[in-house]
Amino acid sequence: MRWDRCISLRGMEVSEFAANYLGAVGRNVVLIGGAGFDPRSTQITQMLARHVKGIKALFIREERPGVGQTTLRSRADANADHMKKLVSESDVAAISVFANDGAVIGGREVARLLSAQSWASVTDVVIDLSALSKGIVFPLVRCLMESLDQQRLRTNIHLMVYEDAGMDQSIVEVGCDRPSMMAGFEGAWGFLQSITA
Repeated sequence: MRWDRCISLRGMEVSEFAANYLGAVGRNVVLIGGAGFDPRSTQITQMLARHVKGIKALFIREERPGVGQTTLRSRADANADHMKKLVSESDVAAISVFANDGAVIGGREVARLLSAQSWASVTDVVIDLSALSKGIVFPLVRCLMESLDQQRLRTNIHLMVYEDAGMDQSIVEVGCDRPSMMAGFEGAWGFLQSITA
C-alpha cells in the first residue's frame, strides 16, 4: 500500500527534506494548499519557494455563502496575493463549500477540480493541510490518490501542516445544519439508504 512507505518529519527536518529531496534536480513539484484567511496559509509556501526551483501551485479558496467584504475575506485576499508572488506559476481556484440550499458540496467540487489536472510529469505533490477544512482535505487526498493509482503513476504525495494549537482554538468552525457523509467516504451508506427508503 502507498502508506506502507510513509515517514514522518518535524521542525527543521521538514526544511531539510524540502531542500535535499524536493529541491533536487529532476523533481517536478506541485503544491496544493489553501488560500484562506488563516495566517498559516503562507508558511509552507514560503518554505518550499525558498528550496524548490520551478515549483507549481494550485491554491484553493474555500467560499461560503454570506461572506461578503469582511476582515476575513481581506486577509484571505492578502494571503492569496502573497502566495501567488512566491510561486509565479500558480492558480487560485474558488471552491464552494455549501450549495445555496445548504448542502455540503465542497468535497465533490474539489474532486472535480483535481480530476481535470494532469499529473503525468509530476514527481511529487505536496498538500499543505494548514489552512484547508476537513471537508476539503479528506476528499482531496483520496481523489488524488485514486487518480494517481488509476493512471499507474508513481507520483509521491507529501502531506504538510504548519501547526498552531492556539490558532486552532480561536477559529470557529461553521458546520452543516444537516448530517451528511463526507464526499468519497460514504462506503455502503448510500446503498443502505436506498434499501431502507
